Amino acid sequence: MLTCPITNNKYLLSGIILAGGKSQRMNGTDKGLIVVNDQPMIKSVIQSFSQNCDEIIISANRHLVDYQQWQYPVYQDRTFIHCGPLGGIYQCLLHSKYACILISPCDTPYLPANYAVQLFDALCHSKADIAVSQYQGKMQPAHFLMKNNLKNNLKKYLQQGGRSLKGWHQQHQHILVPFKTYQHDFKNLNSAIDITALSKNK
Repeated sequence: MLTCPITNNKYLLSGIILAGGKSQRMNGTDKGLIVVNDQPMIKSVIQSFSQNCDEIIISANRHLVDYQQWQYPVYQDRTFIHCGPLGGIYQCLLHSKYACILISPCDTPYLPANYAVQLFDALCHSKADIAVSQYQGKMQPAHFLMKNNLKNNLKKYLQQGGRSLKGWHQQHQHILVPFKTYQHDFKNLNSAIDITALSKNK
């Protein structure tokens, strides 16, 4: 069974925040830096992760100096370029130091309060290698906790042309973790319309 020590009221988890996308549906605007609720979206994700993660890493391919302002390491895709979020995850895994890795994209600023804890508890009490969030019966493939020892497997998957997060999860023993939460908590803000609509409903 997986165990993870706790220090300073935090699990010894590494957190990877994905901010390396092209933001095509946002006309190329870097989504992590878009202000929602008076702060950049990535800052909201950082605040969520910092409650439980002892290490935070940012995956970004543009505006690196802007992302470095939060004083966390920022890594650009080097090994697998233009390979989607899995390429960014792999690059960050090369630098992560803990056995468990919490992952979320930068454009979901309303993560559940118990996001890390619920995923970690589920992974600890199972034989799975990945715990994936689920809302209303639907997998949220970009919101998950994984074991760091899958790094080499991920490299092989990418070398073979694999790009799908869901497809990669399904290659491993994984557990779906249901969240009873607000619908917008896992909502990706992909356009100005999404941001306006969500702001009205908060």
